[in-house]
Amino acid sequence: MHSSSRTSRGSVYLPVLAAAAIVTVIGLSAMWISRLQARRVSLQRDKARAELCAAAAIEFGLQRIYAVSSWRNMGTTWADDLPLDEGTFSLTVTDPSDNDLADSNEDAVVLTGIGQSGEARHAMQVTVLARRVPIDALKTCIHAGGELKVNSGKTAMILNAPASTNGNLRIDGRLDGSAEAQTASGGGVVTGTLTVPSPTKDIPEASVVQTYRDMAVTIPCPGSTMEKVVLGPQCNPWGMGSPDGVYYMDTLGNDLTIRYSRVCGTLIIRTGGKKVVLEDAGLYEAYRSDYPVLIVDGDLEIKLKSTYMLMMEMYLRTNYNPPSCPYHGHADYDIMDMYPTRIHGLIYVTGTVLFKDSPQITGTVITRDRATFDDFAELTYDPDLAENPPPGFRTIEMRLAQDSSQQYVIP
Repeated sequence: MHSSSRTSRGSVYLPVLAAAAIVTVIGLSAMWISRLQARRVSLQRDKARAELCAAAAIEFGLQRIYAVSSWRNMGTTWADDLPLDEGTFSLTVTDPSDNDLADSNEDAVVLTGIGQSGEARHAMQVTVLARRVPIDALKTCIHAGGELKVNSGKTAMILNAPASTNGNLRIDGRLDGSAEAQTASGGGVVTGTLTVPSPTKDIPEASVVQTYRDMAVTIPCPGSTMEKVVLGPQCNPWGMGSPDGVYYMDTLGNDLTIRYSRVCGTLIIRTGGKKVVLEDAGLYEAYRSDYPVLIVDGDLEIKLKSTYMLMMEMYLRTNYNPPSCPYHGHADYDIMDMYPTRIHGLIYVTGTVLFKDSPQITGTVITRDRATFDDFAELTYDPDLAENPPPGFRTIEMRLAQDSSQQYVIP
């Protein structure tokens, strides 16, 4: 009997131990699961923080680009483990085109932001593009820094964009079109919309002349008159050509009259305070659509007889479309062709501008001084100038490229 009782108590004890073991396992498992869940929550929280820190790095970079004009000279590392809340962020800026941020203000840049929180690291990358924005003066047919005047009995025909001045608009004759000015006077007629006062418009500094001179091939001044000359990228009667058709001439303080000539390019003329006269017949077109056709450091008189005088090769005994300078893709060796008398492109003048006879201009005329219409003139705006504004006549805006954002987790 005694032996039997011990056996019975042993039989009860074993299930109790098994139950206790199960409870222990369940408890440990619950604790392990709880810790695992806590770690998972912590990792998710760190990942979210890291992603936010990466986004903050990008915002930091964009604000600096928009607010600091010298940002291209600030190196490529703009932030290195800067603290933010319970994380950090870093930011690098690179130029993917040539790896040189400072060599051009028109290169796109790539911002790479890295955020870190705990063990989580997240990267975000965006591209910022440079957008060319034309100055407001480039959205007009003509813009003058000083007075813009139409003399009595004369007509200025202004098509597709307004005439504009930062000063007074004096109309004693007739302006067919719209105009914008600070003040207006005279007893003449403006047929379109007259906006007075109008906000002033920026005009490039005279230093823009040097900008284009640095690009140019220098040619000699032929004296007081330049006539029967063909000038283009591969056509220079005085020597080597210019790949972009950019040529510079110094008149050495003398007046210069140009007539019966064709320019397919950009002609920069320094007069030393004197004037350039475009007289009788002539054809002036920019070779590059994003360059001016004519820059005059001095005064300019445009006295082209566009309405009744052609460039006639036979009469002038000059071939104006030789193989070295085709006209709109056509070239030959004869002197049987005729060409219109006109100007197509942007004209920039540091001094005054005078219009006489009957010139026809497609493009924009910008003068830092005053402009006067002393005869009939027809100016037609070319919207391509604003679409592709020339250097010196544009500003650069940096804008985030659409759909350029990329994100990834750093292991």
